Amino acid sequence: MIPAFSSTDEYFEQFRWFGASKYGATSDGTHKSPFEHKQIRFLRPFEVIDFIDERAGHRGNRLHNLELAIDRKLQLELIPYGSDSFSAADFVRRPLLRPHLDRILNVIAATPRRYVIFCGAVFAPLLSAHVVQEHQFGLVRTDGQPTRGSYRFANLVIPHGTQPIHAGLAHFVGDKGLPMTAYATEVHRRYSIT
Repeated sequence: MIPAFSSTDEYFEQFRWFGASKYGATSDGTHKSPFEHKQIRFLRPFEVIDFIDERAGHRGNRLHNLELAIDRKLQLELIPYGSDSFSAADFVRRPLLRPHLDRILNVIAATPRRYVIFCGAVFAPLLSAHVVQEHQFGLVRTDGQPTRGSYRFANLVIPHGTQPIHAGLAHFVGDKGLPMTAYATEVHRRYSIT
């Protein structure tokens, strides 16, 4: 549930610094999200956010990293409307999503970016025409055992305006049981801007 706001500025500030409001020094520390912990493990191999070491187990380090994982990256949603029951799966093969994809591409192209990664299999049908290289690979779990299945990542070149957008498609980011650190390391290794 989104709280009431007294102004557009108040709304903007709340969501611009969402990580700080949920995990920062002035937060109450009660917000919990396993997905945000996964984001840290996915983002760490790219070395674009200065995460601090959590191995010491200090709760402040973990909260600081959660704050950074939210506030130090640009995350765009294909469908920018919150709903507990909405499924994009019914729409991916229809032209209904094209305006949403165009909106995202316009934001991405507005400034140079080191990495552009579309996360989730929902993007595969929308971006399949732009795949320049598809990678398939196995992973090793944290217990040292290889995974049973294989995982995928695709390099993309998307024509847009005067400059193409070089990007990647990480198919499995939301999958349960995914060895996220291993997957992110492989995605980073295979990410290419050429």
